[in-house]
Amino acid sequence: MSRLINADKFKDQVAAMMIAHNYPPVKAIALTELIDKQPTVFDVDKVIDQLKKEESKARLELMENRKTALEFSSKCRLDAYKKSLEIVEGGVV
Repeated sequence: MSRLINADKFKDQVAAMMIAHNYPPVKAIALTELIDKQPTVFDVDKVIDQLKKEESKARLELMENRKTALEFSSKCRLDAYKKSLEIVEGGVV
């Protein structure tokens, strides 16, 4: 199972631990570089791009379905995409 971490905070903790235990700076640098090389669980930019595409589709659908039974459903989808974008772009957990 994958989980997201704040890599910058983790690197700060690693550096602090290395200093506290008198490790050579070269080892701390090597370890933080190793952290930077780790793959991400997902690409935030790709997620944002896809959500924006879906939001645009939902917006068009809402415009096409004005005054029909699908208007409420379209509005809910649009609201969901907007909220999803706020969360991903803002990093809200």
